[in-house]
Formats: sequence, structure tokens, C-alpha cells
Amino acid sequence: MFHQLKGNNVSFDQNKKTAYWKPVETGGLVFTNVYIHPEHPVILKLEGSGAVELGVISYEPTVLKDSLPESASKLTDYIFLNDVKIHKRTCTMKVQLDVDNKEIFTSYGGGHYRQEVDCNKRYWLIADVKYGQVEMKLCNEDTI
Repeated sequence: MFHQLKGNNVSFDQNKKTAYWKPVETGGLVFTNVYIHPEHPVILKLEGSGAVELGVISYEPTVLKDSLPESASKLTDYIFLNDVKIHKRTCTMKVQLDVDNKEIFTSYGGGHYRQEVDCNKRYWLIADVKYGQVEMKLCNEDTI
């Protein structure tokens, strides 16, 4: 499920597995509730039209409670993973930490990407909706 901390333009369904972004203004940040683990990949299903930037931070999102910026790029120790653009379609993404905790792999639309990370840290996934009307669902591998 998504972390309770979120941008001003984001709303959740009751179980915090679906995030909705209102395309009125900026502030579309959402975080995963738990850190990325090699045995539990994060599966994101994006629907609609818009642009979403994915990245990670190496600290629990709760520390941002009183200082949440409008953009992920303004976060301390932010690591960019991918820009995802969708238009009137569904896109399923998989984000996974390798078994040595040294790289984060992302895959979607036939592409596979990797980002080196510090193996001594934990990482929480961030989705930053830049524009459009996008619905994000957290799934597990059995429900995609």
C-alpha cells in the first residue's frame, strides 16, 4: 500500500492501494509504505494520460511530514529512476532491488533499466505525477 504522506493533489482509495491525482496543480507525490526489498518487487499499474517520474529516497517518508516539497527532484538524496509517459492506456511497471542490494531494476513497455544504489541503505519508491490524469495502483505479481 502507499505511505500516508502524499502531495496536496493526491487522494487514495480506502485501502491506500490506488492513488488519484487531480490535474489542477502540482504536488502529486506518493511514496510506498515499505522499503523496496529484493524478494518483494513493487508492481505499479498506471492508467490514463500523463507523465510520472519514478525515483527513490533512502529514508522513511514520515521524516518529510512537515516539509514535503512539490517535486521529487527537490528531495534530499533523491535518486531518479524513470520518466513514464502514458496516453489513454495502461502501463504496468515492475521495480525491484537486486539480491545484493546494489541495483534497482525497473521494467515497463519492453524496456529494462537499472540504477546503482548504496547496498547499506533502504529505499522507498516515489511516484511524482508531473501532469495529466493518472491513476496508480499497487499490485502484486498475482494480480497483474
